[in-house]
Order: sequence, then C-alpha cells, then structure tokens
Amino acid sequence: MNDFIKEHIRAVLAELELRLIKTISSLNDEDLNWRPNNKSNSIANLVIHISGHIHQRIEVGIMQEKDCRNREAEFSRDLFVHKESLINTIHTSFSRFMNVVEALTEEEMLKTQVLSGNRTQTNVEIMLRCLEHYSEHLGQIIYISKMR
Repeated sequence: MNDFIKEHIRAVLAELELRLIKTISSLNDEDLNWRPNNKSNSIANLVIHISGHIHQRIEVGIMQEKDCRNREAEFSRDLFVHKESLINTIHTSFSRFMNVVEALTEEEMLKTQVLSGNRTQTNVEIMLRCLEHYSEHLGQIIYISKMR
C-alpha cells in the first residue's frame, strides 16, 4: 500500500508542478503580480503561499525542521516576484516535498501530528490534503492567468 500511495503523491505533485510552470511561463512579470481586485491575491502571492505551506506542513510538520515561515508576507500587497524566481520557487518547493515522500517509511507515513484545533492527522493524510490545497490554488492561478 505504501508504494501505491507514494506513487499517487509523486504523480499528482508532478502534474501540479507541470501545470503551474506552464501557466507561469506564459505570463510576464506584470501579469504574475497583478491582482484582479484589492481583495484578491496575485499569482505571485499564491505561488509564494504554496511554497510556505510546503515548508510548514512538510518540512516543519513531518521533518521537524525549524519553522521560518512568514505567512502574512505571502499575501502582502507589496509583494513583487519575477517570473524566473517563481519558477525556481516551484521547482525547489516541489522537489523538497518529493524528497520527503521518497524518504518516509510506512511507519513514518502513519505517524500522527497534532494540528490546529487539536485535530490529529497522519502524515499521509496531511500530504494528501496538501495536494488538494495546491490543486485549489492551481485553479485560482489558471483563472487569474485567463483574465490577463
């Protein structure tokens, strides 16, 4: 079962990364940092948020690395990120996620974490939820890109 779950996670991560890169590559820096309105995020905000979320849930939560996330900065209206930097951020973050998936044993995948609200989830549940979360943001990114 462990191999099946790992293969599913690998396949979904690869597809998400491919679609993110394809969408971002088709836009210029202005488009990537444009907001549809004052209450919306830019594509750059969403990419930086995905990277921060990978850090928080995968690197800190599963691998017990030091937390250096600044979630508020991910959504800053002053944020401006160049296309190449966004592409590098995606490659780096998704590679880190993939490396963790490859390294985990079945026992580690089934280990639980206590999340906000005293909810407990296994590491595999957390990883699968991350994939859902990133798919939702990919939809937002594609929608914003079509507005440009």
